[in-house]
Amino acid sequence: MKKKGLWKFYPIGLLFLFFLFFYIRGKRNGDTFFSSKINSKIVSQNKWQIRATEFDMGNGLRIVSSIANKIDLQIGDSIVKNGNSWEFDVFKKDGTGQFIFDKSYSLKK
Repeated sequence: MKKKGLWKFYPIGLLFLFFLFFYIRGKRNGDTFFSSKINSKIVSQNKWQIRATEFDMGNGLRIVSSIANKIDLQIGDSIVKNGNSWEFDVFKKDGTGQFIFDKSYSLKK
């Protein structure tokens, strides 16, 4: 095959690397989320993904809310989770500034 024809395969290779990067990133975040004991607040949200919102916690972990698993989170909500579990509890601030239990979620069904 001539070297001139190889440029046609670069976009396919870049697309493959793009998907591989985000697959590995999501897998690592999921594995760390499962094994971690969490008591953290949501510090930011990111809507760069088309159909999902990514909520960043103060400890570096992320929770992704998509159409498939709609999770009602806001910046400032408190997340509590035991280790080796997919289930977590969400606590929201009331009018007096105290955190009250809102709902439990599971990332894996």
